[in-house]
Amino acid sequence: MFNSGSNYYSAPAYNSGRGYNSRSYSPSYNSGRGYGNANRVQKKHSGCKTKVVDGTVIVHGWNYSKSRGMMSFYARPYKGTREIKSASGRIWYNYFVTITCNKTLQTIKTSGLFDEKTNRVYIKDLNFVMSPSARNGGYCGTHIRKG
Repeated sequence: MFNSGSNYYSAPAYNSGRGYNSRSYSPSYNSGRGYGNANRVQKKHSGCKTKVVDGTVIVHGWNYSKSRGMMSFYARPYKGTREIKSASGRIWYNYFVTITCNKTLQTIKTSGLFDEKTNRVYIKDLNFVMSPSARNGGYCGTHIRKG
């Protein structure tokens, strides 16, 4: 026959009635990373560095995603590079950007704008940014506009 109450799970006493899935009593809870991932280090999916060669700044970055695979970015000035001063007073340079997709072995050549103040390269065609000053080794990926 049916035993009323003994076959059902009852919440432990230390849970104080907050529900079975409450994370407040779980010892492996690690700020939203999920259960059991307390010691796991997340892989780095992008990076960016700068190098000064003969007084010009060269920017190299990489980005990895499951859909696109590994992509390498290489931005440098060319003989037609000129200085552009914006209305806000910032100094920009037009750069030549070479993008290599290792998954398809395709090379894309496009232009980007180099910001002298922050050493960032903005690639408007792809909505990408190459930022060597970002924490943890730089960032090369989708440009997310603030505000």
